[in-house]
Amino acid sequence: MIPDNLHVLILLHCLPFVNVCEGILGERPLPKNPGICYHARMSEKRFPLSRAELEKLVGRYPTPFYLYDEKGIVENVRRIKAAFSGFPGYKNHFAVKALPNPFIIKILAAQGFGADCSSYPELLLAEAAGILGEDIMLTSN
Repeated sequence: MIPDNLHVLILLHCLPFVNVCEGILGERPLPKNPGICYHARMSEKRFPLSRAELEKLVGRYPTPFYLYDEKGIVENVRRIKAAFSGFPGYKNHFAVKALPNPFIIKILAAQGFGADCSSYPELLLAEAAGILGEDIMLTSN
């Protein structure tokens, strides 16, 4: 059973892709049909877990927790790459400060993204994810 006081931020697609669905369970409970996420930008997307699968995660991990859809992230990366495929040499650099999660950065690196770093810790995260040399852009903001 999902506890009434559970606070979960469910990111179906990671920044910078802006498709974010937020929910505070208890104040705004999951819909009876958990395959549909009620958010204007996500109306055509499907929640990747059944209610039973979500309840199993709640029982396994302390809340709040973040849940990322790797498949959705990769699909969005591929759409971005396709949209810019007409520009030879174009490379997208993920702003590490937007989401300094090493697992997400590794997913993006595996898809050919570079890293936009503005601090030494961000540079270390990018390098740990396998983003090196010319694939790192340093900015001051």
